[in-house]
Amino acid sequence: MAGVVTLERSFGNRRRIGRHAALFALGAALSGAAMSVPVGLTGRVLQAWAPAEARAMVFSGLSFVLALTDLRVLSLRPPSLRRQTEPRLYRSLGPKQAWFFWGLDLGLGWTTIRATSLYWIFLLWAILLVEPVAVPVGFAAYGLGLSLSVFGSQIGASSTAHACHCRSTRFLQLAPVLAKCAGITTASVAGIFLLGQIAGR
Repeated sequence: MAGVVTLERSFGNRRRIGRHAALFALGAALSGAAMSVPVGLTGRVLQAWAPAEARAMVFSGLSFVLALTDLRVLSLRPPSLRRQTEPRLYRSLGPKQAWFFWGLDLGLGWTTIRATSLYWIFLLWAILLVEPVAVPVGFAAYGLGLSLSVFGSQIGASSTAHACHCRSTRFLQLAPVLAKCAGITTASVAGIFLLGQIAGR
């Protein structure tokens, strides 16, 4: 994500924001739709094989473990590739194509570095608990939320190089804090849900 955040100079002409946002959202929606196919098929197989109670317990348990990685327990880190979006696309393809391909890349969810484990928890939820026919809706919501998070923070922002650098630095500084907040919230909810499942057996 930092690769996109650091390339804010395309916002210099604010009339282009809507166009770039639409292209980014289109790319994210297309790659999200592509991801929903294998996720939905996997969910169909698992949900036909495993009872709902067992799937709920697996989801809660794995979510709790992933939350511990957000909290860096035992120096664990969220599962993630160590790559970012390709910044050279801006220069080689131009801003329109770059934002579209960045949307394609980030919309897949797993091809770039993950600051938290929330995407993996979303993926588990889609596979284990969601009706397969509704999985595309979940990925569409993910793509929309991603687009809003990328572009919403830029509305009204200065386009100077110094301001871009400062915002990018602040984003990187806040990433560990956001990860810990996500970990605490997820661990609490997953732990309570898991205990409820065990107590109800």
